[in-house]
Amino acid sequence: MPSSTEQGGTEEAVRGLSAERVSALRYNSSTIDPFESTSIIISFIKPGSRVLDIGCGTGTVSHAIRRERDIDILGIEPNRERADAARKLGLTVIDGVYTADIPAEHGRFDYIILADVLEHLEDPFALLASLQDALTGEGRLIASLPNVAHWTVRLALLRGRFDYQPTGIMDATHLRWFTKVSVIALFEAAGYEIDVITHSAGAWMSEYRRWPFSAIKEHRRPKFINWLASRWHGLFACQHVLSAKRRATSRLEG
Repeated sequence: MPSSTEQGGTEEAVRGLSAERVSALRYNSSTIDPFESTSIIISFIKPGSRVLDIGCGTGTVSHAIRRERDIDILGIEPNRERADAARKLGLTVIDGVYTADIPAEHGRFDYIILADVLEHLEDPFALLASLQDALTGEGRLIASLPNVAHWTVRLALLRGRFDYQPTGIMDATHLRWFTKVSVIALFEAAGYEIDVITHSAGAWMSEYRRWPFSAIKEHRRPKFINWLASRWHGLFACQHVLSAKRRATSRLEG
């Protein structure tokens, strides 16, 4: 998960990778769009469940889930500013990172959420493997991860560019990069079986406010972009969003 710095109090430690300031509070949107990751994550969760949101950030995703599903949710967030913002939404948040003490103290969870978290970790496999013991027998791990094979990244590479940005797929705090194939490989290696893997459209991206997409009426644009992502997910999916369960055989094969 991303770290914070003391510089300015709200900046991530990117050490010059981004030309623009990278605020620790930059992901703070409460918009619920049916084609984007928050709505997809909510659709995976049954009402009344116990949920752990690791790297809950400012709490916008947890808050939306709690509102829509009437669930008991616990957040974990290493950045103090983001954790405080989540608490202002009435959420219960543990400061720090996930440890085995959390299920020992709070019990196991029906769902564990990793919403745009794994790409910020040096060792995402280690976290995934450790979370098996925190899931109930029928529990699910729900994750969203940015798609580095998105057409915007491919086009930039064709131009010889790999420029970091304050937000989005090219977020300057990302340490890992994923395609659909590598997402599946990571989860399977960590001992999971993926039930569902789908996509988010990313209609909020600035590229979709430019030609030729700007020629499409604004209220129709998200549906069209989602159609593109459904048809050619490797090229147009902004994020891969999945639900996975523990594999029934050994705890950690491979």
